[in-house]
Amino acid sequence: TERLFQLFRSCIEGIHHPTSDPTQRANFYSVCSLYLVRLSGDNEINIKVSRNAMDCVRSAGLPLINIMTNDAEDGIDGCKHAALNFMGLLTSLSRRQKSSFVVDALVRANALELLLEPVKRIADDFQDTEPKRKHLFAFTKSLH
Repeated sequence: TERLFQLFRSCIEGIHHPTSDPTQRANFYSVCSLYLVRLSGDNEINIKVSRNAMDCVRSAGLPLINIMTNDAEDGIDGCKHAALNFMGLLTSLSRRQKSSFVVDALVRANALELLLEPVKRIADDFQDTEPKRKHLFAFTKSLH
């Protein structure tokens, strides 16, 4: 567990390192995401390690959040998807730790919209599929 945490911390540092490129950051986001997924259980060890992970993110501060939101909004595809995934897992970690740091930082970075945009698209997708359902209902009714 300690070695994995050291890897997580190194990746956090690598994300906001001045010389990192989008491909490297995508790899860093992926490693961090895998680590956070592994911590999603509620056993005693995961709770302690989750607290350490949240402290690591807090210590990285706004530079980490700013780079992550920039990648999530304007990054190349691989980096964009990895950053969005990591952002979602960070908000889950923040919620489990009862910390408002990630959400507050996203608000400061004007990036909360990044998390809400997919929800808006889901509503639009449902509206687009509704006429098909009516057509399907009429078709199945005609079969009876």
